[in-house]
Amino acid sequence: MKIIGFALNSLGLIFLLLLSSTTLADQINLRDNLNYERNSIEKIFAGARFIFTEKDEIQTISNASYKFDSFNDILELFRTYNLLFGLTNPDCKMEFINRIGFNNISVFRFQKFCYGIRVENEYTNIMVNGKKIFGINNGSRNNLAYKLDFNINERIAIEQISSDLKKYGIGRILKIDNVFYSVNNRIIPAFRIEVLTQIPYISFRYYVSAIDGRIIFRLPLMRTAKGKIYYDSPEKDKEVSITDLPEPSSGNILRNDIVDVYSNCDPDSGCNDQKRYADGNNNGDFLYDPDESNSLDPFAEVMLYYHINRLYNWFLNAGINFTPFNIKAVANFAGVGSDYDEYFQCNAFYVNQAIIVGYCPEG
Repeated sequence: MKIIGFALNSLGLIFLLLLSSTTLADQINLRDNLNYERNSIEKIFAGARFIFTEKDEIQTISNASYKFDSFNDILELFRTYNLLFGLTNPDCKMEFINRIGFNNISVFRFQKFCYGIRVENEYTNIMVNGKKIFGINNGSRNNLAYKLDFNINERIAIEQISSDLKKYGIGRILKIDNVFYSVNNRIIPAFRIEVLTQIPYISFRYYVSAIDGRIIFRLPLMRTAKGKIYYDSPEKDKEVSITDLPEPSSGNILRNDIVDVYSNCDPDSGCNDQKRYADGNNNGDFLYDPDESNSLDPFAEVMLYYHINRLYNWFLNAGINFTPFNIKAVANFAGVGSDYDEYFQCNAFYVNQAIIVGYCPEG
């Protein structure tokens, strides 16, 4: 019996070693293939600037000048460099969605589909000038795991949304789609559901996990608060206009999933509720007139809130889907004791994942 037990244990050990070596071999093979593709694409995009992810997928290519003859040449890039574009799984592919064009510039939008289902947040944008590719932005990744089964039904997902919107109540379900959602290099099944509330009339887009029913995130789609803004600039508009703002998610504070607005503070450590000067009225509206002589002008906060949301929704309407970035934005930056305070006056800049607009004193 001891001999038999020893033999069985030895066979089990050998099996585990074979399994481990196979997995390791696959990983080494994938790494070798990624290195080969990376060396190859860096040669054909000679002179371009590359940014790769930690796992060597393409993140961005800029300053490129890659000539192509036809649309099929663009499709061939996905076939030739499938690993770099996050397409290791043979059941995943990029599908052309649309083209956005202005003058001689075009952006070709590709969406990732796995097992025939759209993968939210995984896409590739290819920027073209004439017959040259000058940039690529790639959000597709080689996902480590795939959960394919929709374990809950739409009714349970809607119940979760109804609970989340109990303050408003669901008026109507506008649209339901089965999608995959990319979370931490895993693909999970989800419901993409657009709803209209009862009172007030607000529409939201929800992503609900089809595994356990949890809400992944929600995005307000319909504007409800009012605000005074320049649609373009003081020089072009001459007069301010009253427009619909995206509904703030925090009562009378200009904050939602897209942007969180303050005035004259250090976004790394010095921004708090005392650094907000735009406060909604009893109706939740932000109707301030511009006061350029005031370095703490709440109108500037409303402008930042409106135009950053406007930019996000422009991408969304163009079919470019990505997780809301919840960025900090600081208006009227006049100095917080930094050596660079004077340099940043009258300038707008992006630093440490925050957008800062410097105050410009009269004269």
